[in-house]
Amino acid sequence: MGYIFGVAGAVPGEQLQRQLTAVCQAANPVGELSSQELDVPGFACASLNHQRELPLAGTRVQRHGSSSLLAVAACLDNREELVGDLELSAAEALLLSDPELASLAWRRWGDACHDRLIGDWVCIEWDGERRRLTLLRDHNGNSILYFACQAGMMAFGTSGRALLALPWISHRLDELSLACIVANMEPVGRRTVYADLCRLPPGWMATLDGRDSRLQRYWFPEDTPLWEGQGSSAYQEALRIGITDSVGRMVVRAESPALQLSGGLDSGAVAWGTSQVHLPSRAVAGYCSVPVHDTQAAWPAEAVANELPLAEEIGRMTGVDPVRAVPAAGVSVLDGIRWMLDARLEPSIGAGNMYWISALLREAKARGHDLILTGQQGNGTISWYGRPWSRSFGELWRHRSPAGAVQHKLLRPLLSRMGRDGVNRWRIGSEPWLAGTLIRPEFARKVHLREYIAEEAYGFWFHSFEMDPRIDRWQVIEAGQSRVGGRWAEGADALGLRVRDPTATKALVELSLSIPDREWSGPAGSQRWLVRQAMQGLLPNSVTGSLSRGRQAADIVQRLLSDTPAVEDLLGRCSPNSQVAQYLDIERSRTTWQALSRQPFTYRLQQRCLQELIPAITLAMFLEQRQP
Repeated sequence: MGYIFGVAGAVPGEQLQRQLTAVCQAANPVGELSSQELDVPGFACASLNHQRELPLAGTRVQRHGSSSLLAVAACLDNREELVGDLELSAAEALLLSDPELASLAWRRWGDACHDRLIGDWVCIEWDGERRRLTLLRDHNGNSILYFACQAGMMAFGTSGRALLALPWISHRLDELSLACIVANMEPVGRRTVYADLCRLPPGWMATLDGRDSRLQRYWFPEDTPLWEGQGSSAYQEALRIGITDSVGRMVVRAESPALQLSGGLDSGAVAWGTSQVHLPSRAVAGYCSVPVHDTQAAWPAEAVANELPLAEEIGRMTGVDPVRAVPAAGVSVLDGIRWMLDARLEPSIGAGNMYWISALLREAKARGHDLILTGQQGNGTISWYGRPWSRSFGELWRHRSPAGAVQHKLLRPLLSRMGRDGVNRWRIGSEPWLAGTLIRPEFARKVHLREYIAEEAYGFWFHSFEMDPRIDRWQVIEAGQSRVGGRWAEGADALGLRVRDPTATKALVELSLSIPDREWSGPAGSQRWLVRQAMQGLLPNSVTGSLSRGRQAADIVQRLLSDTPAVEDLLGRCSPNSQVAQYLDIERSRTTWQALSRQPFTYRLQQRCLQELIPAITLAMFLEQRQP
């Protein structure tokens, strides 16, 4: 998407320009991006564009009155509808980029334009008369926007690391955010690991006046009314139409689109969606992460550790060609984490996947692709599991089993009413993250991690007996909180790519939430029943008929072991007196590593590696990177 930055404050214009230049240089150190700068009294702003961008997408800064500016980064999916709403002619529309079109929408509807803009976008207005910044971010897209407000100074940007070049933004850590990441959680809301730097969550707007920042949520998909009274075939058809529409709007402008393709339903449905879009003489390629070590002995029989055969079947049936294996043989796990820390503001959960993600994106760029589609957020939207208890007692008795009917319709509601609160109090009180991660107990208690988790009812550690399946599902979608899109945006921008997720669009989120939960699990309470039925005959039977889950990073333990000298060198530098020892149990980290090194590789060791060692390694590398 490129970058946009702005700095505001009651200081001389030359000082603002120097600060803005420092930020732009931090984001674009080799000067390979085209830039545009504008300023008005009290405010300076810049946009930086990648040389190869999707047609009409990008960033732009425009004057808005005598003392105000608009800054926009946008890749819009509803240009045709927006042109009609703005009453523009076809000839006028052809001359307008996405940022220019979004700017016209702001001029027409002000900050209410968020109801009109669909796609990946951020919009910022500087109101010179009121000396106020208004920030907007898309509903649930692959975008990112950071901001800071301190002592009369304000700043925003699509790279948090670049904003740290500002002299008035300290590098002081937010230790509660660090504790969350080590405990395999994401901090909620505006928090980042830097105390003075905030992120704008998707579906929110922020107002900054130099003294304070106020956040307001504008999108509430949980209020989507249920679409009752239809047969299963109608819901299946609506799902197919929604997938085709979301994929088509994203892929149609790309010169060389590609898919991050696994062997599962989510990316498989996206692959099928591309086959429904008219792309003359333009094949869609697929890229599939594969292990380089033998994983058969370690994983349960129902797990799919190598998804390439299934991905190739999907490719043959949907026209995705070629399907390329990405073994990431030359990228170590530590290399992937290092890439993440270079590209992003902060460490994050899922760091163990960064080696294959970085390898996949680099290979796609090297082969000339300008757009990568994923299906990462499909678990909460197009392929929601469904909850068996959404069906009636009689349906479960007939189609599942009498025991299943009693369990889900009698015992579960009783447990929910009588035991949920007590079980959760016991679970939170026992602090399970102390046993399941390497966080130091005194550090977790110092930052009040237990109280924070209890207050947020955080799903990873909070036992759910929730009878409302939409609330269960809300913890998966995380609309208004999800950091997935922001992570993709920062990683892709660092490589000059655009990564988008058609399973996470506003339309598909709202459609999937409108479909009654009983339809997702089907008459017998079967996982992902609706999408399996919708894709029946359109994807291979080996995909629609399988309940197995694919495992990317399936050989991560063997990859770490093959990089033993680097891992042991890193752990060796983590002395009891080092900064990392304030947050992590260093001895336990070494014990975990020794267990991985000496014991036969098993599924349990794999989970221990992902839950304990990878977060510890990530934090250690992050803290080392901060050293002068």
